[in-house]
Amino acid sequence: MTRGFCLALSTCFCHREPYTFHWRSACLFATQWGFPCSPPFLPFTGRSAPGFWLRSCAEFHCRTQTEGKTPLKANLDSVISGKVTYDGDPPIPKIIEAINKPQNRGRCLNGAAKRDTVDPTWRVDKKGGVANVVIWLEPPAEKYFNLAEADKKRNDIVILDMPHCAFVPHVVAVFPKYFDGNKLVNTGQFLHIKNSAPFPHNVKWIGDGITNKSFNHTLRSRENRDIWLNPQDEPLQIGSNIHTWMSGFIWIFDNPYNAVTKDDGTFSIRNVPTDVELTLVGWHEAKQKFFQKKMTFKKGDNTLELKVSK
Repeated sequence: MTRGFCLALSTCFCHREPYTFHWRSACLFATQWGFPCSPPFLPFTGRSAPGFWLRSCAEFHCRTQTEGKTPLKANLDSVISGKVTYDGDPPIPKIIEAINKPQNRGRCLNGAAKRDTVDPTWRVDKKGGVANVVIWLEPPAEKYFNLAEADKKRNDIVILDMPHCAFVPHVVAVFPKYFDGNKLVNTGQFLHIKNSAPFPHNVKWIGDGITNKSFNHTLRSRENRDIWLNPQDEPLQIGSNIHTWMSGFIWIFDNPYNAVTKDDGTFSIRNVPTDVELTLVGWHEAKQKFFQKKMTFKKGDNTLELKVSK
């Protein structure tokens, strides 16, 4: 395997997060070029020469891609406060028909709020505020965020509950690790999954097997699970094997500069780097990245108004 091939693999499959590699995709790609990996693709045990080579050169170049990055030097005294509103007439939420079937009605409708019995894709309040939009910041190229000490430790827990037949909240953001220039460091934050319903619930998602493992577990009534996650570029989409209409998203970041909009569409991000160019991104499950713009924020309060539509 040539150095050029290794570099091509790292360029295509290295994750945004340091030291992380899309092994399954790279393995399939390598196999097509005549470098078979150890079946069933994962894990690379080191006993297969091609598999060992692929892992070694990939890890080397993944590290190389982060070694040149330097901390972003800036005062951390900006606050971004904003609101996301729907542009036009919002769609009318559709009733989830499966909830009204006899085998589900008694459990799923008993005490459930109306919003937990309709399609959660577009949740828009009477003033047009859009909930469940994810907003985050990205540093300039070849830079990483130099965090305030207070942001390196998190005591708050992100909770994903199933009180009826819906994931509440529908979208969550977790900040379990940050990059310190050499490695990813734990912040202490994790995902707490709870089943507060009086009946069993199933939670499942598909991970890449390396950055985050797949998960499929049925929780008894009042059972909880704590899950430690790793930052990744795209959200984990969650579902259920029992109540198949249930859906949600877990975003996992390597910095605290992110927020999920509340029911009224508002959000806030604190301790933001001041007077440096950052990229602000807005995501909604129906639109994906609907907003992406380079911006500079001044000291103190900064107000943003974003719009999204179907």
